Parts: sequence; C-alpha cells; structure tokens
Amino acid sequence: MSVPPAPIVSGRAYRILGVAGNPVQDLNDLVGSIAEFTIDHGTGYVVHGCSRWDHATVKFYEKDNRGTGKDLRVWRVTQAGPETFTAEHVVGG
Repeated sequence: MSVPPAPIVSGRAYRILGVAGNPVQDLNDLVGSIAEFTIDHGTGYVVHGCSRWDHATVKFYEKDNRGTGKDLRVWRVTQAGPETFTAEHVVGG
C-alpha cells in the first residue's frame, strides 16, 4: 500500500529543485507555454503547466494530464535569493 503525498498548502513557499530536470538559473527558465518544475515537497512533486510574467513574478498555471489538461492550481514563482527560487500556491490566482 503506497502512502499518498502530503497536500499542497496554500501560502507556503516551496523551494524549486529544478526545471525540466535542470537547475533554475533565472526566472525566465520558468516561463513558457508548456513547462514543468519540481518542488521540495518530500517526494519531488512535479508541477506541469504553462506560465507568464506577472509584474516581477511568474504566474504558473498547473494543469493535469502532464500540463495540457484542466487547471489544478495557480502558483506564484519568485526568486527568493541567489540561486534560490520558490513557488507558492495562491488561492484565487
């Protein structure tokens, strides 16, 4: 019997471990029509979807079906420090 992943908590900033299997160098790495990034969530949760710039942050629309289905969550992606990027699930996008 497998243990279900822990729930995603709104308002908590999760450290981004990588984008499409590579280290994040810049917020531009997280902008695109179909993209993915992995957050530090105990199991390496992969977020699939699309994103756009929203002022100084990136708004990422998580989708099911590996990034092409319906919207699941909206994330605010920011640079929290040198070589440190975070994603925060925001309610109401």
